[in-house]
Amino acid sequence: MSTAKAAIDRTVDYITSKEAIAALGVKPETFYTYAGRGWIRRLPHPDGKHSLYSREDIERIRARSNARAGHAVAAAGAMHWGEPVIETSITELTPAGPRYRGRLAVDLAGSGYSFESAAELLWSGEWTGEATTWPCSPLPFDPDQLVGEVDGFDPGSEILEVLSMVTMRACITARRERLTRPANSGLDNLDRARQIIKAYAGCIGYLSAERRFVAGCTGASVAAQIARITDRLPAARTLDAINAALIISADHELSASTFAARLAASTGADYFSCLGVALNSHAGGNIRGNCDDAEDMVLACSDRTMFRDLIERLKQSARRIPGFNHPFYPKGDPRALYLLDIARALGARNGRVDLIFEFVEEAALRLRAYPSIALGLIAVCSAIGLPKRSAGLLWAIGWTAGWSAHIIEQLRAGYMMRPRAKYVKRNTLS
Repeated sequence: MSTAKAAIDRTVDYITSKEAIAALGVKPETFYTYAGRGWIRRLPHPDGKHSLYSREDIERIRARSNARAGHAVAAAGAMHWGEPVIETSITELTPAGPRYRGRLAVDLAGSGYSFESAAELLWSGEWTGEATTWPCSPLPFDPDQLVGEVDGFDPGSEILEVLSMVTMRACITARRERLTRPANSGLDNLDRARQIIKAYAGCIGYLSAERRFVAGCTGASVAAQIARITDRLPAARTLDAINAALIISADHELSASTFAARLAASTGADYFSCLGVALNSHAGGNIRGNCDDAEDMVLACSDRTMFRDLIERLKQSARRIPGFNHPFYPKGDPRALYLLDIARALGARNGRVDLIFEFVEEAALRLRAYPSIALGLIAVCSAIGLPKRSAGLLWAIGWTAGWSAHIIEQLRAGYMMRPRAKYVKRNTLS
């Protein structure tokens, strides 16, 4: 790490200031200005005298600097954190969180309207100010039979794989219908989006002890379909919390999964194929794993002593804490803070929620770590009494609205995206 072009050690998530300055190729004063403005997250060094700095943030800043150096380098920098690569009218990221078609997501979540209303806003750009539900359009196949066809498969432990299976079967069915039905006689893409979201919501049943699909009903909301597996809180409070969680999760601009879906859509792939690309990208370890790992970490601690021991172990490491420190929000994810407020209101006399809040407070105080949306979703699901892995499922259900909006926007745009690569000759090991 002796030159400005030094590679960053990818085996750790946080590095020293000396390593960060060398990687960025800037003066120490410039580096500390970046850190002081909150552009680079930091954690206390185990020695108690120094700080460690986020490798991911440093790579992002370096990519942005490269993108301003010229066209060839810009192509590389634009594809790696931060530089815009396409135009969209769907979502804008702000310090207060995402704005859906100009409306702040946390405001929509607190509006008292349904998740369906927010989804329709993302798709059409129109906000009616009315609560919306969707008609029940059942899938042309039985999800329970589909899941049962895989020997030894436990849907409760691999819930996103269940969604992938449902999406793939829906894709195959839609293709067959196009071959046998007259043109324009089937569902349009918005109808498909409404149908698949309700199907995903029914998959909450695979997290319950029964391990069975929960079918929706005409006139019942997505939130009501999900809430059918729990009765721990009055229905209105439960529905409000689920709606808020889904709305907050609905989109986050050009995430990796969203970009993958748009790339597929630009080739002319059909709706379900594009959605499958988004879902499988989301199921990758960096996103889905962050939520699942955070949940496992929280659920593994049954009392305050265990949480304090965990904080101490985390303090001694240079690893990212799952469920904390979203790179877009160095001072805290406003979506997480909103969801934590909901969990606090719902979780009175709930020991699990109390422990989560103690963990959040200790992490901020001792690690300068701030919760991301994943931890907010975990707290809400804990307060409601939803089963393990519900947080990740709600995140995927909500985000399907955003993925659908981006797929449809890209299909309508009608051009193919073809990012360029910058060839770099490197020595390879035999």
